Amino acid sequence: MQAKPTVLTQWAGSKRRLLPHYLPAFPEGDTFTDLFGGSGVVTANVNYEHKYLNEIQSEWLNALSNLTYHTDEVVAEYDRVVQQFMLAENPKTHYEWLMHEYVGNPSEYNPYWEAATLILCVQSCFGGIWKSHQWAKGRYSSAYGKRNKKYPLDKLRTYADSLAGTTFTSVDWKEVELKGFVFADPPYRSNYGDPIDYESSQEVNHEDLASKLKQHGSFAYCATDLGDGWLQDIFPNYKTVEVPVIHTAKRAGADAVTEVMVIGEGE
Repeated sequence: MQAKPTVLTQWAGSKRRLLPHYLPAFPEGDTFTDLFGGSGVVTANVNYEHKYLNEIQSEWLNALSNLTYHTDEVVAEYDRVVQQFMLAENPKTHYEWLMHEYVGNPSEYNPYWEAATLILCVQSCFGGIWKSHQWAKGRYSSAYGKRNKKYPLDKLRTYADSLAGTTFTSVDWKEVELKGFVFADPPYRSNYGDPIDYESSQEVNHEDLASKLKQHGSFAYCATDLGDGWLQDIFPNYKTVEVPVIHTAKRAGADAVTEVMVIGEGE
């Protein structure tokens, strides 16, 4: 049985629940590129010697990088912030205080405080959905949504260990040099029938992305099968892994969707 995935936080569109289905299809090799890294959960759960994680949201990317390469400092700040803001006692009110402090006074703190605070906020925000607002000057400012009862420090250390040695970048996917096996989990063509509007997403021409992946050869491309034949037309005769999933964000009574991972097995 596949071991329980190493996870740091919730994240909209995360493949955490699908990893037990997807990871067995990943090829052996020494190099892995995560083109749309998100929370980093896929990179954290693969065993490749060389790992590259790209995430367009630079705020979050910096937090992951600091957690990975300055673990002790970030963990210490995380513990201090939890105690200072008494997050376990009155999480909603104190989350809002903390989030406003993060938005309003970044220059007063060190980068490890910023990383720890952002991780805490994302762990507690609504649905793991990244939002930024004009009043926040473009910085993370999602609403509260999830009560945490515990803030285990070993969870951060385990995640940092899982990302050890990872090279982090925050650029448009078209600028990423594809190396080794490439995992591409882009903003979907649509999400439960509605256009993706996550503010951490980037514009993706899926035909261009598919062309780049097929030219590279060794890849996984994630999508929801919308039943319009697009996947079959773009990736004819490719191996797929298909998993029916009922997402918690779906409307009540909605049917399961089919999550699909297309596998390219070329060099």
